[in-house]
Amino acid sequence: MAATPPAVAEAPWRPARVIASGRTNVRARPDLSSPVVVQLDPGALVLVQKTPTEWWRAKPRSGAGFSGYIREDRLNFN
Repeated sequence: MAATPPAVAEAPWRPARVIASGRTNVRARPDLSSPVVVQLDPGALVLVQKTPTEWWRAKPRSGAGFSGYIREDRLNFN
């Protein structure tokens, strides 16, 4: 009987704000050629989760809406 691999803990969701310069694209996959799911207004509030790349998983702070990826240089954690 094979041993079950240990579960990998997901990074916690963190509050963030998209930068105040222009609209921010949320993409379906962590890639610039991936389709845009939604465009967020400057300063929009989101929840983000770190990935091993420069892209963060993103979702609205409350309720349903979108799910996708935002590049780290479009986020502000202050």
